[in-house]
Amino acid sequence: MRGAEVLERPHRSGRADLTTSLHPVRPPLVLWEGERRDLGEERKEDDGLAVSRASTGPALPVYSRRLLSRSSPPWKIGPADCFTRTNPVKSALFPLPRHTFWQFRHENPKTRVGGPPPEGLPGFNSGVMLLNLEAMRQSALYGRLLEPAQVQQLADKYRFRGHLGDQDFFTMIGMEHPELFHVLDCTWNRQLCTWWRDHGYSDVFEAYFRCEGHVKIYHGNCNTPIPDA
Repeated sequence: MRGAEVLERPHRSGRADLTTSLHPVRPPLVLWEGERRDLGEERKEDDGLAVSRASTGPALPVYSRRLLSRSSPPWKIGPADCFTRTNPVKSALFPLPRHTFWQFRHENPKTRVGGPPPEGLPGFNSGVMLLNLEAMRQSALYGRLLEPAQVQQLADKYRFRGHLGDQDFFTMIGMEHPELFHVLDCTWNRQLCTWWRDHGYSDVFEAYFRCEGHVKIYHGNCNTPIPDA
């Protein structure tokens, strides 16, 4: 199944490209980022969206987070699950926020910020998310959080200096207002990268990396090979 059969062609406008529907595909799906490796998958460049089909099954476009915003997901997670709040629907991240919030955590040793699940607030990875744009636009709280002064205030409070754009923004406001988010469990964004285990976090890495359950989406970040289905 090629990418054109998975997703309808996006509508072009002055705003971000959006698609109106997502056709059912068989999990597990595969997300790629960074350099793509030749692992036997079939690829196609379609209007600037890199599309991959691994030998184990179909995959979503790399920039699928821009395409899912107006879609109806075919999986067992429906609008009633996703859109009950003013929320982006996000999947949890592992030790990066712990590293980013190191100063705040040092000054507040009992904080949940940057801690591993289920008790901690590990932050988000924007490789998989579903946005309720209408609810976000209508939320007075979310509107205030977009103001530069509010962003700076939170960045100062949490000693936050990020470099990952929307991912850092959602992670930071999620520490202050977790009620804005519906968190997907790790099987919706099974990240495979083990880089942090070998770079200073070997003692806590498994608490973030552990993921039980049937994987719906594999995320081959930092060029990690995708396991066979």
